This record gives sequence, structure tokens and C-alpha cells, in this order.
Amino acid sequence: GTAYLVQKEWKKARDAFVEVLKYTPDFEDAKRHLATAKLELAAKEALGRAQNAAKAKDYDAVRKELATIPSSSYFGPQATALKEKIERTQVDGLLASVSAFENAGERGEALKKAKEALKISPLDPRVQKAIKRLKDSTPATNNTKRSTPRTSKGKRTTTRRRPKGVRVVTMGGGSREALSRYGK
Repeated sequence: GTAYLVQKEWKKARDAFVEVLKYTPDFEDAKRHLATAKLELAAKEALGRAQNAAKAKDYDAVRKELATIPSSSYFGPQATALKEKIERTQVDGLLASVSAFENAGERGEALKKAKEALKISPLDPRVQKAIKRLKDSTPATNNTKRSTPRTSKGKRTTTRRRPKGVRVVTMGGGSREALSRYGK
């Protein structure tokens, strides 16, 4: 069984250690090696399912399968490489959508796609740059709460609607309200 483990023959190793444990059930090394063979066999099968899901572009299934593979497994590096590949593919697609929405003037939709990309790859500098660019260029709407309250000389002010007929007149860098219906 140990020779099969060294040769990465997981099924043969499993079968050999099961056979050994039939005759010597207290043999600790055989128990440990059997557990290793089972773990590696399960990791190999999960990696195969993840690769098939990646071909089908079922990225949620890929992530689910890869999550079952321990990093200490023989298949850990392959699982990590596949995870990075699908993340890169997804983020590239989402960033292409961000650009398309941005070029169409739909900054809100672009920001949604950028946030999806951020969930997938929070450390990707391209995603962080897109989020910053979109947040800086997206005007605040009435539905959006301000991140900081409006203030005037250190005192908090409120936003209020002007009565009908009142307009703001800018004079010399400041502004004051004037009643338009009285001609002032």
C-alpha cells in the first residue's frame, strides 16, 4: 500500500490498506495511510468535477468543488490554479461589462458589475480602480444618502426645498435667495 501511495495510485493504495486492516485492525500506520489515500482520491474526483464545471462555465459549481480540496492535498496546487483562472475569467468579463455600461452612460449598472467583480476578487487592482473611478464620477441622486452631512462653517445644515417663486442668485462667490415674484 505504501508503494502505491508513493506512486500516487490512490485507488490501489486505498484497496491495499483496507485489505491490511481486515487482518490487523489496530495497525495505526495503515489507518493513517488509508485516510490519506481516501482524501487524495476524493480530491482527485472533486478536481475532475471542477474542471468539467469550468468547461461548462458553471463557476458556482467550480467553487463548490474546489472548496472541498485541502491545500495540503497533492491536488491543492492544481485546485488553486483553476480557482485563480476562473476568477480571472469572471473578473475580465465583468470589467468588460463595466466598460460597456460606462460607455453607454449607465454608470449605475457599471457600478453594480464592478461590485460583483469586487466580491470575486477583492484584491484585484483593476477592480478597485474601476470602483473608485465610478464612485468618483457618479453624481449623487435623491435616492443616495450622502456619506457626510452637509455643513456650513462647522455647523450641520439641512437640505430644504425652496418655496415656489424663490430662486438662488449667485453674487460675488456667495449665494442668497431672492423672491422672484417681487423683482428683488
